[in-house]
Amino acid sequence: MSSLFKKDFESVIRFFEIGVKEYLDAWRVCRLNCDKPFDMGWFPDFMTSTANHFTVLSTMGAESVTQLANLDGEYYHDIFPLMYHHLQFAYYKNHFTYCLRCKQKCVTQLANLDGEYYHDIFPLMYHHLQFAYYKKNDIRKSTEALESYLILYDSEEVSTNKKYFLDLPEIKATGEKEWFVPRKEALEYLEVIKRDNDLIQSIEDNFKFDDDPQ
Repeated sequence: MSSLFKKDFESVIRFFEIGVKEYLDAWRVCRLNCDKPFDMGWFPDFMTSTANHFTVLSTMGAESVTQLANLDGEYYHDIFPLMYHHLQFAYYKNHFTYCLRCKQKCVTQLANLDGEYYHDIFPLMYHHLQFAYYKKNDIRKSTEALESYLILYDSEEVSTNKKYFLDLPEIKATGEKEWFVPRKEALEYLEVIKRDNDLIQSIEDNFKFDDDPQ
């Protein structure tokens, strides 16, 4: 940050370009670490428990099995395997949801810098880049960084900067769409965040058990 105050904009660009890359690398590693075995707590060893129950079932006579298939006066010929079908579904649903929520937390974890929390730490890098590139008279890279910031974070200040750029002759000549294109890595980052949010919402809306918390 000292380079920014010293108006050493070449160093600012170099510093924050490295920052963008290192942030995304750390974010990807954090997400990969979420894809690990899942302990449900209440059912720690699904495969072993299933095997044990099937062993018990094999020792029961046909008449006993038929009796157990009667539930509240209704006969369910597949009542026992059906239990494991639902348990398996619950396991994979909870495991998948756990992984997604873990990945969501990566953004919060990476927002901590030297004990201070910065909720907009990643988009803020693009904010500094758009300013530094502008000072180096690289309008195209400046507008790309600006648009990358705006797709990640809503800011009145940066929106005002965009209005300034829109009045520049070179941008007026070719149109807004030619210049304000988010950077590829920012778009990919946003798409993953949105996908995770949509998946979690879909799971909560469509795969809810009767005893799930509201």
